[in-house]
Amino acid sequence: MAILPTVDHVTAEPVPDFEIVIWQTNDAKGDMPPEEFIAYCRRVVQVADQQGSDRR
Repeated sequence: MAILPTVDHVTAEPVPDFEIVIWQTNDAKGDMPPEEFIAYCRRVVQVADQQGSDRR
């Protein structure tokens, strides 16, 4: 299975408004309760922050 991003529509307005989301996150958003998804998102940010500081 390829790990490709998906397009996640934010609104139904005539002007396109969407986000590119990796499939694991899109899957998690649909499968997790809100509290668990928010914890997942916080962990993603934490890892990104750590990787960013490692690159400096």
